[in-house]
Amino acid sequence: MSLNFNTALSGLLTSQKQMEIAQNNIANANTEGYARQRLEVSSNDTLVGSGIEKEIGSGVIANQVSRIKDELLIGQVRSEKSQVGYYDNLSKTLQDVEVIFGDTENGGLNKAITGFFNSWEELNKFPEEKSYRFALVGQAQGLANQLTTISDQLDEAKANVDAQLDQKITQINSLTTKIAKINEKIGNASTDNPNALFDERDRYLNELSQYIDVNVQKDPKNPNLINVKSGGTYLVAGVTSSPVKKMEDTLTKEMILGVNNVEYKPNEGSLLSDLNLKNDFLPRYETQLNDLATTLINRVNSYHVAGYGTDGSTGNKFFLGSDARTIKFNSVLEANTEKIAVSANPTSPGNSGQGALIAGVLDEKLFNGGTVSLQGFYNGFLVDMATDLNNANDQTSVHGNVLTGLETTKQSIQGVSVDEEMTNLLQYQHFYIASSKMIKATDDTFRQLFDLIQ
Repeated sequence: MSLNFNTALSGLLTSQKQMEIAQNNIANANTEGYARQRLEVSSNDTLVGSGIEKEIGSGVIANQVSRIKDELLIGQVRSEKSQVGYYDNLSKTLQDVEVIFGDTENGGLNKAITGFFNSWEELNKFPEEKSYRFALVGQAQGLANQLTTISDQLDEAKANVDAQLDQKITQINSLTTKIAKINEKIGNASTDNPNALFDERDRYLNELSQYIDVNVQKDPKNPNLINVKSGGTYLVAGVTSSPVKKMEDTLTKEMILGVNNVEYKPNEGSLLSDLNLKNDFLPRYETQLNDLATTLINRVNSYHVAGYGTDGSTGNKFFLGSDARTIKFNSVLEANTEKIAVSANPTSPGNSGQGALIAGVLDEKLFNGGTVSLQGFYNGFLVDMATDLNNANDQTSVHGNVLTGLETTKQSIQGVSVDEEMTNLLQYQHFYIASSKMIKATDDTFRQLFDLIQ
């Protein structure tokens, strides 16, 4: 007789597990990285009997608890997260650099440059008037101070990037170590589906993808374990992690990254943007700033040393130093403004021949093989910086929108819907009650049979 307790009991126990899983899903509805779970079930064949009894089956089997997720989609989310990490981090630093130059209507290097040359224009009109000489001194000091301040602030920006690199390398190494340890726990787990450990590992992988590109591969010896590859380099191989370290390129003297004494080149992520800021963007801006300052110093000095002050003095440099970091206004001229060489003729203090040459430096073709003026060079420099920033902002927006869409789709697949789980819980409860009644009905039937036999 196929009417037995085991069939009903299998339904009762399965419903109980399904209720437990629904409860656990609800409890973790707001847990970051949690993938909702589902009990995989199948019908149980009858191993005894014959004919129609063997066709009916003998209840249900709970096979395993699965995590609902889409591995391809998860990989896409991590890739976009790396892209957003790269451009967002780049954008924030470039915005800080833009503030350093501070080119607004009320100030900035551009205003300091034009103010300096305008003062020469005014002094040329009245070369013997001390008030115009004092005004020029103030503008010269302001320009020199502006250049040295920007140079110092660029140094601070580079120091901040260095600090960010150190912090991110520390965090990356911490995460890869944790992933390797989770792999070890999974390998030693007493079940094939330690879902809580899988969730924890995924959280670490998601966090890691902000800093670097993350390529997850299943370990060939144990599919529950993973290897983590980034930029063609394995950072995690099963239960072993390899730390990222800072190194120096022996040829370029640039900072590079290494893993196991081999160069490591991340393809994406905020770590790569910091590396590019340190080796490309900030040095390029500093070089252009120094080119501007060096050319300004040399050209103004070349005209000034050939000119004459109202006291007949000559040969005095207007600026001291060689670049944006070292530029200073000559203190001798500050103490004795009559030594400012405006005249091209020692016997004609009212002459402004040299002053006119210095005032014309702003528009003189001094860059790119004599094709670009000092004003044009600086404006081009600002355009280059603005282009870098705008590109970073645009890419942040584009990849941010893509990431938002992917995250929404991912959440719809593996995220917990409390309403859906509550509906499932009620359904499983009805299954549980029905199985209980079936057990009771079977028990009552057998009792009645036993009563008849007695």
